[in-house]
Amino acid sequence: GIIKNHTYSTDLSIAEFVHVPYSVFINIPDFLLLTAVPNFGFSDADWLAASPTPAGHIALLQGGDCNFAEKSIIVAKYNPLALLFCNDPIFSQPIIFSLAQTNELPALFLPYYLGQLPADAARNPSMNASVHINIDVLNTGTFPVGNMCADTPIEDITKTIVIGSHIDSV
Repeated sequence: GIIKNHTYSTDLSIAEFVHVPYSVFINIPDFLLLTAVPNFGFSDADWLAASPTPAGHIALLQGGDCNFAEKSIIVAKYNPLALLFCNDPIFSQPIIFSLAQTNELPALFLPYYLGQLPADAARNPSMNASVHINIDVLNTGTFPVGNMCADTPIEDITKTIVIGSHIDSV
């Protein structure tokens, strides 16, 4: 019986939620049931324990210390209509991360304070927790993304140039 609206912005200092790169379009005209996936949703056991079942519903899962791109691959097996990722309690603002480039699910990222209330409600079946989501994304086509590695023209193995991010093994 409670309806709340929240602010989207590319400015993380005022955003209450953010769009996840490689998320896809969705426009759900009605409210759909929300299911909170236990633990961090990084294992099949987590998804099988979710109630109601994630298939055909909106899945809410906490970030944890898992790789989100890998998590999005596991998620696809359980057929939720959309994903809401929620921060860990130590982060006050939403963070930006990417799903796998092959992702076909719509997704938003919420800060902990915004994700915890619907997660608690979803764990109580009598609350009938549901959400309405509309994600409109610009289709920029497909393009390869990755790090680049180049050797210098003199082919000295001690002179390699690496351009990219997360070369720290994240």
